[in-house]
Amino acid sequence: MGELDFGPARVPSRESPEQAIELLQERGFTACEIDFEGKFWM
Repeated sequence: MGELDFGPARVPSRESPEQAIELLQERGFTACEIDFEGKFWM
């Protein structure tokens, strides 16, 4: 089973899901929490 490297408690970019994933990968993370407390933006 693979290891998860959890990132921030929110998605690092709300510009696009693709950009958010890129930023997480650049920082070495493989997972993060998705923040839906404000509004559903995806």
